[in-house]
Amino acid sequence: MNDETTAADQVQCPADRDPAVRLFIGAGLCLGFAIWCLFEKHGFPPPEAWDMKHINDAAGYAMNHFGPWVFIPVAAFLSLLAVRALRRLVVADAEGISINRRGRLPWSGFTGVDGSALQSKGRLALIGRDGSRVVLDRYRYKNFKALVELIEQHLDSQQPDASA
Repeated sequence: MNDETTAADQVQCPADRDPAVRLFIGAGLCLGFAIWCLFEKHGFPPPEAWDMKHINDAAGYAMNHFGPWVFIPVAAFLSLLAVRALRRLVVADAEGISINRRGRLPWSGFTGVDGSALQSKGRLALIGRDGSRVVLDRYRYKNFKALVELIEQHLDSQQPDASA
């Protein structure tokens, strides 16, 4: 059994891990810089003066004394974004599409598909009846090709009903 598809007319697209891994790497780097700044803090005394003549001393002091106050919150924020990226899920079936567990949007709520950026950027936009756009990105989801096929199948079958 394939974990990406559960039925012939249902497509599940779980989150791709690549965006989350990149965010976790950034968080790890920020945390490493924060720890490094904490250990090296005592090796940087205050500069003699805060002017351009002593800019290197001032920058070293500021980086090592105030760096942890910047790097630790940035690492926490990047970690939260990574966890959020791992929780992404798109489920599409005969009734509609559910994006990131926010409720099902019925196919009748969409008038068409804008696939102009699908080949170049991997983005597919669903156009709502009120003019809103729901953008799906190939970079964020696995099993994206099957999702595009299912979306085109359901929205192309509604085109005659929308023009009537």
